[in-house]
Amino acid sequence: MKIYNASPRGTLGMLALALLVATPPILSAQHLATAAYSFSGPNRDYRAHVGDVLTFQAQVVNEVGNWDILTVNRVLLVVHRGTNDVLFPNLAGAGVLAFPGESAYFTTNITVQEDDGDVVSMNCALEWTHDSILAGGLSFPGAAYYADAVDVLKPAVEISHQSRISPAFPSIAFEGMVTNTGNTILRDVQVVSDNGTPQDPSDDVMIRLPALDPNSALPFSGSYVASGVSALHTVTVRGTDGLGRAVTHSSTRAIPVALSIARSEAAAIQINWPGWAEGFRLESCGGVGEGWKAVTAHPVFGNGKISVTLPMTTNQIYRLVGL
Repeated sequence: MKIYNASPRGTLGMLALALLVATPPILSAQHLATAAYSFSGPNRDYRAHVGDVLTFQAQVVNEVGNWDILTVNRVLLVVHRGTNDVLFPNLAGAGVLAFPGESAYFTTNITVQEDDGDVVSMNCALEWTHDSILAGGLSFPGAAYYADAVDVLKPAVEISHQSRISPAFPSIAFEGMVTNTGNTILRDVQVVSDNGTPQDPSDDVMIRLPALDPNSALPFSGSYVASGVSALHTVTVRGTDGLGRAVTHSSTRAIPVALSIARSEAAAIQINWPGWAEGFRLESCGGVGEGWKAVTAHPVFGNGKISVTLPMTTNQIYRLVGL
């Protein structure tokens, strides 16, 4: 008679399976086999990342008497990965266990792939035959069936933000959003602002956020005093999944600066922007679809502003680009 068994997650111990047979009671205690299995990722965890190796192991132990033989007929493994099922019809062929305590051991490895989805699950069947000499050579079939799964963690995070002058330079305020774009919870979520000095981490500021569930988002905000060295501001988010893998993402924005353009003489224009915005480069292009080119005219500093005087040109567009 077949015995069906579905082991709950986390149960990796030996599972005793008594084979109940239509024979005299004195023989029933001898018709005993022990089966066990495990299906897990690295460190025997029921979670894994893409690229990790899942290990399947199964074992059947002869627990019958000296005059009985246990034969493992089949070890069937079906792995469900994404939309595909992978069949291992017989991992090791028949194994004859002629002595008490003798065991047959079966194993295979499966590497998690990107298209495996969020879960890799498996079904396993261990089937054997108990040939009892004491029972007059009768054969008794036995089996154990298992089902289990490993979660595939795919951590990912995104950050976006805006920086603005508030209320006046060099005071800069920023706000943004952190989004968990992966399939697993992120903990130890931290946003680091470089405070406009990408080459000097000593003045960086850290903003801690609560744990972030998949497909959820949290806002953040802060402020700093700009040094004027760079017109760019970068924030970087970092979070860690349940297996300790860290993911990061950065957002860089330029401090908004307004340009003013006025005619300075008959055939020239003067372009001005605030004197604190030294970390910008003036560029121009002739129209939509054309490439931007740096303006090479020498700027003049004075009266709290930066000025560039250029020949008047029709259909010319100008912009400032943060350095």
